[in-house]
Amino acid sequence: MYSSIVVGTDGSPTAEVAVNHAIGLAVLCGAPLTVTLAHEPDDDPEEDTGARVAAILTSAHQQAASFGVTVRTEARVGKPVEAILAAAAANGADLVVVGNKGMRGARRILGSVGNDLTHRAPCTVLLVYTG
Repeated sequence: MYSSIVVGTDGSPTAEVAVNHAIGLAVLCGAPLTVTLAHEPDDDPEEDTGARVAAILTSAHQQAASFGVTVRTEARVGKPVEAILAAAAANGADLVVVGNKGMRGARRILGSVGNDLTHRAPCTVLLVYTG
């Protein structure tokens, strides 16, 4: 069904729902999974962005690996949509999974990660209902 899956996360509870869904699909399809997290450069010396990013990606990696999924993680500096598109291209993804957070109300009109991806991705995009 799918041969390579990319999921975007920011470590939030709603993104975790999308990651869990992507893991389930990777198991069903026997597809490798790439977990991608976009972040801004570490401008604030009080905030250790690298440690936060590493913790989020390590958790996702461990979770996917516990189901036998071949998983890789990628931290990319920049905007989420650009990072997810780059990960999809670099990994030959035929499915991108993201949560639907921000798809309702004014943000839907102004744009959201999911909405932008549905218009720009070179593959199927699955928007997971995250509550």
